[in-house]
Amino acid sequence: MGFLSPFSFLFLSTVAVLISFYFFKKQFDRQTISSIYLWNQTVKDFETNRWHNKLKTNFLLFLQLLFMIALVFALARPYVTSEGINSDHLVIIVDTSATMAAAEENGTRFELAKEAVEKIVNSLNNEQVVTVIEAGRIPELLTVKETDQGKIKRLLDELSMSYEEADIKESVKLAQSMLHSASGEIHLFSDSVQKEMMQKLTLSHSITVHNFGTNNRNISLQSFGVKAESDSVSGVVTILNEEKSSKTVSLTISSDEKKLKELSVELPPNEVTVVRINDLAKEAVYEAVIAEKDGYQLDNRKYAFLGKQEAPTVYAAGNVNSFVIKALQAFGTEVVSVSKNGADRYVFSEEEEGSIYLLSGVPAEQWPSGPKLIFSPTEGGPLKIESKKELSVTLSGKSDPLLDYVDVNSFYLAKSYPIRESAHLQSIITSGDETIVAKGTSAGAPLVLYSFDMEDSDWPLHPSFPVLLNNSITYLAEHQQALGTFLPGKSEEVTYSSSTSEAFITRDGEKLMEINLSDRSLTLPKQPGLYELQEETKSGTLSRYFAVELSNNERTARVEPSFSLSINHEENSSAGFSQQDIWHWFAVLALIVLFIEWEVYRYGIRGR
Repeated sequence: MGFLSPFSFLFLSTVAVLISFYFFKKQFDRQTISSIYLWNQTVKDFETNRWHNKLKTNFLLFLQLLFMIALVFALARPYVTSEGINSDHLVIIVDTSATMAAAEENGTRFELAKEAVEKIVNSLNNEQVVTVIEAGRIPELLTVKETDQGKIKRLLDELSMSYEEADIKESVKLAQSMLHSASGEIHLFSDSVQKEMMQKLTLSHSITVHNFGTNNRNISLQSFGVKAESDSVSGVVTILNEEKSSKTVSLTISSDEKKLKELSVELPPNEVTVVRINDLAKEAVYEAVIAEKDGYQLDNRKYAFLGKQEAPTVYAAGNVNSFVIKALQAFGTEVVSVSKNGADRYVFSEEEEGSIYLLSGVPAEQWPSGPKLIFSPTEGGPLKIESKKELSVTLSGKSDPLLDYVDVNSFYLAKSYPIRESAHLQSIITSGDETIVAKGTSAGAPLVLYSFDMEDSDWPLHPSFPVLLNNSITYLAEHQQALGTFLPGKSEEVTYSSSTSEAFITRDGEKLMEINLSDRSLTLPKQPGLYELQEETKSGTLSRYFAVELSNNERTARVEPSFSLSINHEENSSAGFSQQDIWHWFAVLALIVLFIEWEVYRYGIRGR
């Protein structure tokens, strides 16, 4: 309990004044009389009602004291606090990322979060409005200024996991924009939001972060890749042990439910362990699984695609540098030159499975539809290439199979073509903010882009340059029969065969969804796992695998403590509590006591 006007307690000093009135009330003098005959009946009545008279006198004092105390408490404006929301507008943000599926003692973190949201909704009154935001890769408004609690609860029941990496910052910004300058609170339900991250944001309203989870036990399969050797396949697996003690786990490599390898791996605490696997049988798809029953199972599985084993044919068009052709031929790749026709356009033969196109200085409108390795891109096009400019920052490379056995730091590059549209590209080598080498898709086909002229670099003079080119060709070849690995729920451009009559996505032989062939953008499933894209063509069924996997940030089950922040980024200990005034109850009590006192006084007057 608290008091909004504690200085009103000074009026309690009047209690002493009231008591003093009883001390100084009229006293009777002792007198001698000749006879008490006439007083006998009065004395008998007095003796009979002695206790009643005493009680009447004391009861009036008690009632008057109670009246004054209740009146002073009402003036002090007391209040009580309870869990709930005190503001008129509540914005709820629910994290639906993959780590919310981690198991706790009483359910998953996501289930616990929804229960907590429903508890808060139950504490609201009919005048308070609620806005609900799903924090996914792109924040989504689920309902705005809703007062119907039943509707809000139904919405929460229907809310499911997106498995996407949540953009918490953008979700909070959206929540603040919904409140504008109005009175309101933001409550965020997640598992690993850090106070430091929130303190870096500009807060216009107080925010309470409810982080759920206590189980930090987790073994995470961080990466998995395979590579064809002369007569077998080798693989590399990295495993993170997030526990404080060493752990021994069983690692299984399989393909199409056929076990290929099983190893026992010792994992030091809080470290990443690299496991190398040799002598695997050649398969199209490999699955790595950690047999560990920790609280977070989604990061215990990964997939890798080997691709076709036959060496692909590379069709070269444009001013392809001779060093590039010789480097490819050194790895046994067949390179076929493509010439122009009379209309000054390159004519590519009928596209065959396994073909890769090496293009240098070829305009984007002449690009074939298959997988492409591009040098010296021309200005404009779908990637919005700009004119070549000088570079002032040294090159740096990211961890990627494209750079296996490649020393980027030893390369020199003077100029490059800036790329301004890279939504479907992943930067592999950069110079400051400029992308030098990237991989991804264009018009649904795999693409590797070298955004420079070979004459501006010393790359061909380095021993690892042929390795880099071979890694690029390997990437393009693998992504012909396998679409690759994607994030949950992401939209990707996909190219279908010209004779495809229908297409659909299956998992474990079960048809999940049909595909609209007129829409080149395909929204992938949210549930992590291995899927198959099947096309019905004139020549039969064409199948391509793809995997939906968690982002790197979702491959850890860490938990952060809950916290509340005011707009000044200070800890807000009163957040999540509502303040209820109770002064009117004391005022009502004072009125009731006053009425009782009046009745007691009237009874005393009549009895005289």
